Amino acid sequence: MEAQQHAFYGLGIIAFVAANADGEIQMSERKDLQKLIKKWSSEVEANFDIAEIIFSIIIKNKHYEEISYENGMKYIRLGSNYLDESLKEKFLFLIQDIVHSATPVTDEEKALVKRFKADLHQL
Repeated sequence: MEAQQHAFYGLGIIAFVAANADGEIQMSERKDLQKLIKKWSSEVEANFDIAEIIFSIIIKNKHYEEISYENGMKYIRLGSNYLDESLKEKFLFLIQDIVHSATPVTDEEKALVKRFKADLHQL
């Protein structure tokens, strides 16, 4: 994997964690992720498709116990040299969109978004 791809790999993990924060992945969460990824892969950065691929692989393989927020942030940090403010904003928007696609937004989901925003700000 190229260094810049690490950040998108990590984003896929964080997207899964956000979608699963309420204990269940809603179809609306997955559809919103796919819609944004498709658009951003063609308009912003081709590597966004890596996030959707990782999200799908995690769901298919059901190795949820190996997936954690910290693991996703580890990969994002590995590729952080390639993240400008615009990409960080898109990363945050993607996670916010996922948690808001299924209502109501839980306290766990709100906390995850707040934590992700703070962690991105530190990069």
